[in-house]
Amino acid sequence: GTLKALPDEALAAEMYREASAVLRAHGLQRYEVSSFGREGHRSQHNSAYWRNEPFFAFGLGATSHLDGVRLARPRRMDAYEAFVRRLEGAEGAGRQHRAAGGQRLTTRGSGGAAASAAGDRGFAAAQAELGVREEGVEAM
Repeated sequence: GTLKALPDEALAAEMYREASAVLRAHGLQRYEVSSFGREGHRSQHNSAYWRNEPFFAFGLGATSHLDGVRLARPRRMDAYEAFVRRLEGAEGAGRQHRAAGGQRLTTRGSGGAAASAAGDRGFAAAQAELGVREEGVEAM
């Protein structure tokens, strides 16, 4: 198929107003800039973003938010595979360190691999060691 041009600003605004009216007529309320839903049936996933709550995301290009820092995974498959290999190595080293030093891993149950790599050293230290980039910084 052929790509068509986007509507101009005036037409886009009219389309948005019309869509909003149709959605409201069917009982949906706008609760975000471009999200509509019935009370009690709104996206909990998106709401965590807007409330600046921590969340974990996994996979190519995924972005997590923990301890006030947004962390993005690499967007290219080769870089993501290298990231996972480093993460696996750091997690193994972290287990050995904790076993030898008697340190406790507190984030494994709900935090997953990136948090467990952080262990008792803290998430920011693990982020730097693993080459995880902050949002807005060039991918690996």
